[in-house]
Amino acid sequence: MVVNLLTRAAGGDNAGLLIYNNVFLLLMMAHGIIAVSIITALMPRMSAAAAENRFADVTADLSRGTRMVTAVLAPIAVCYAVLAGPISVVVFRYGAFTGDNAVATSTVLLVAAVGLVPFAISQLFTFAFYALPDTRTPALINIPVVALRVLLQVGLFLIFSDTFAAAGMMLGNAVSFLAAAVVSAMLLRPRVGRIGLGGIMRTLGRVVVAALGAALVGLLVVAVLPGDPANLSWSAAAVQLVVGGAVIGGTYLGLALLLRIGEITEVVGTVRRRLGR
Repeated sequence: MVVNLLTRAAGGDNAGLLIYNNVFLLLMMAHGIIAVSIITALMPRMSAAAAENRFADVTADLSRGTRMVTAVLAPIAVCYAVLAGPISVVVFRYGAFTGDNAVATSTVLLVAAVGLVPFAISQLFTFAFYALPDTRTPALINIPVVALRVLLQVGLFLIFSDTFAAAGMMLGNAVSFLAAAVVSAMLLRPRVGRIGLGGIMRTLGRVVVAALGAALVGLLVVAVLPGDPANLSWSAAAVQLVVGGAVIGGTYLGLALLLRIGEITEVVGTVRRRLGR
């Protein structure tokens, strides 16, 4: 359906579809490196606990995984949002991929940044069902979620101009990811008990504060760096990407440590111990 809509929006030109696919690959890359690693580490523990009816341990791992995924993916989402323009130029602006295509890509990447954390959490909850083991419930959850996605994407396609069609498709994805996470959490609770929503929300609040602070500092730094946002050269985009990424990452880390986000301090401690070896 996405292929059909984006091809129609472009009048047969595949630029919109290419932009959507490129951004989706960036979304999957961040999810695959961070979230999949966390899920892979937790899956055997949750499976073993579920097999022994230790559902308190399942919920503890599920809560920890949710908090960890949120805290670690948040700065990547901020980088995607704040540095969408430089990323689009540095990574994709080659050959027939024009400056206008890069600008359009940055808009889609900005929307995708919103959906990164909800997608990762929804996948974690799906694997929690697999650990029970239960493959039927995730499949049934997927039916209304996909229906919602289709309705949103068609509606946004009709509302948005052709220029923002790919961004509309990505926005439909983001909303459906959030819906999948919420519905999965609601259906998991009767099976395994409370998943520690209070602790998750406290961590989420601190992560939001750290992410907003990092985003603000990143925007200020990018604004003073050379380069026209509407027509970035590759070299200017590369400088913005490297400097902006370092500033965003450093600011987020500093604020996370100041706010005592346990998941970040745990990661920092692990890195320090390994470097010490």
